[in-house]
Amino acid sequence: MDDIKISLAGSRLCFNPLQDTADIFVKIEDMLRKIADFLPHTPVTSYGINFAYKKKLGTSDFINMGTRLFESIKNGDNDITSEQIKYSFKYKEAMLNFNVVETVDEDGKILMEMDFNFNHQVENLAALKGGIDDTPISEYLDYSDELVGKTIEDIQR
Repeated sequence: MDDIKISLAGSRLCFNPLQDTADIFVKIEDMLRKIADFLPHTPVTSYGINFAYKKKLGTSDFINMGTRLFESIKNGDNDITSEQIKYSFKYKEAMLNFNVVETVDEDGKILMEMDFNFNHQVENLAALKGGIDDTPISEYLDYSDELVGKTIEDIQR
C-alpha cells in the first residue's frame, strides 16, 4: 500500500498512515476488521491510536501550551487517573496518555512535541472490532486536532 506503512514492533502490529486523511483511517479500520475476522483466536490485550504534533514555540509559549492543554483535557468530562511527566485521562472507552516534551531543533529553536495515545484494553479481536466500530480513528484525530488548535489560538492571543 502506498498510503499506509505496516510494520511489526516486537509483539505489536503497527499501521502508520503516510497522510492523516479520513480515507486512510477507514482503510486501516477495514484491515483491522478483516484481521479480526480471519484470526479470531489471536491473543490481544490492547490497541492504541496515536497522534503526534510538533510546533515551534518560545520557552514561555511552551509552558503556557502544556498548561493550557492539560487544563482543556482536565476540564472536560475526563477524570485524571495519574499525574506524572505525562498525564493520563479517561476519554470515552480509552485511556488517553498525553505527553508534552520540549526539544531543540537543528536551528536551535524550541520545538514542542505533543503525543496523544488513546489506549484500549481488550480481551480479543472481536472487542477491538467493536471498539473501532464505536469510535472511528478519525474521531480521535478530530479530538486531538481540536485541543491542539484551540490551545495554540489561546496562547497566541
